[in-house]
Amino acid sequence: MIKATVTVFLIAFFGVQQQYNIKRIYLFSKTQYSGNVHRNADGSTAKGYSKTLMCFIEVDKDKSSPAWHTACFEGYKYTVNAVPLNQDSVLVGSKINTHNTIVIKPVVGGQLVQLELTTPEKLSHPETKGFLLEGSLNNEKVYYRTEEPVINLAPALMQ
Repeated sequence: MIKATVTVFLIAFFGVQQQYNIKRIYLFSKTQYSGNVHRNADGSTAKGYSKTLMCFIEVDKDKSSPAWHTACFEGYKYTVNAVPLNQDSVLVGSKINTHNTIVIKPVVGGQLVQLELTTPEKLSHPETKGFLLEGSLNNEKVYYRTEEPVINLAPALMQ
């Protein structure tokens, strides 16, 4: 009886990561500086920099995936636009502390999908842990949470 209970718990707990056809999730943060632009079009002083959160998921090509709508991270809610990538690899940037180039490549039979995160909105009651995706699959709401660490990329100068 105890063995069966433990087995059911382990299947329920560890099976969650594969539940929505997500093999792996990649999170990156990048600071972009505005270069020589010191004023906005309306004459106000420019902020000077912006932080961008980037997300890639690796999915199985032959399985259906949810339509992702929103993502929550560090007190902000983002609108999600999923863009399947047809490339065999993606050059993301270089790590901030080591300057090693980061290239992500799916396994055989896998495909990368970039989740474009736009329109950040401050949440009144933010989630405290991890990265949360909300979407729909077969007309049902689905959620996927990960505590995968965010990799900080070297800053870029905007053109």
